[in-house]
Amino acid sequence: MTHKDNVEVVKKYFDENDWHYQMTEHEEATFFEGGVNTGDKCKFNAFRFRLIVDDDYAQVFFVLPISAKGKLAEVAEYITRINYTLKRGRFDMDYSDGEVRFHHGISMIGVLANPDVLLSELMILGGMVMSRYAEGVAKIVYGSVDPKVAIEEMEQGG
Repeated sequence: MTHKDNVEVVKKYFDENDWHYQMTEHEEATFFEGGVNTGDKCKFNAFRFRLIVDDDYAQVFFVLPISAKGKLAEVAEYITRINYTLKRGRFDMDYSDGEVRFHHGISMIGVLANPDVLLSELMILGGMVMSRYAEGVAKIVYGSVDPKVAIEEMEQGG
């Protein structure tokens, strides 16, 4: 399949599932950007996403709406501890501006074989992981909570 075919599969999925997005095409990849609301009753249930589709791979980034800039070391420890336990995906942090995001990707070969299941998994997994751990970042940044304590609290439901 071609890049164009991959983009059409993703567009169809987003349109059929009422995802709101903006699409930007580049020479080697297409970017889908928008917002997602997980519906959870936690402080952070809405995130920006950026889905990048190329010939072989689809990867999505969910971006936390706060900056960790004032607590880079503590948030780095927090996301490193989380990453150690994750089976799929990972948290990243940009040290220059404190942006925290969850990154996950899948092969487009699998997506083309079963687009509804795999695209749902790709998009929903990120929202679920962000919902589970985002408040911990906020507790560290705004409340001076120890990263280990923040993880324990998030894994026990908040």
